[in-house]
Amino acid sequence: LFHTREKVNKMKGRPKIPTELKKLKGTEDKRWMLENEVKFDLVMGDNSDKIKLKGDALKIFSEVCEQLRKTGIMAEVDSELVSAYAQKLATYKQAIKMLEAEGEVITGEKGTRINPWFDVSERSLKQAIAIGVLFGITPSARARIPAQAAPASKLELLKKKIS
Repeated sequence: LFHTREKVNKMKGRPKIPTELKKLKGTEDKRWMLENEVKFDLVMGDNSDKIKLKGDALKIFSEVCEQLRKTGIMAEVDSELVSAYAQKLATYKQAIKMLEAEGEVITGEKGTRINPWFDVSERSLKQAIAIGVLFGITPSARARIPAQAAPASKLELLKKKIS
């Protein structure tokens, strides 16, 4: 009869900013640095074979991964999030095509109403932007992260060690 409410652990305050991002921004302070931060291996090659996307989504995924690799921020664990970003943008593109074909307002048995594809386009774009901010894909997020050279390949690192 008595219902207990489970206590949900919510993080209070602002979300933590990764140490590498603090260093890039030039805002690192030893008082706020994480000592044992988790680090993941960066992806150097093409990893689109692991992701099950088709059409526009696969094309967007490949383009975004390439850009993230060039900037040196594409980690192996990011593939699924980038995949979700690509899928949302592909859905947005499809919704826009449908809106162009059918129009924003449709007339049916119940009268005129807003085309459901309009809602799909708005939601998918909003979700894509939310994911894109995580990677610095949107212009405002990108402005907060200074440009960084791509990490050196293993061959280049070996050449430096030899010389």
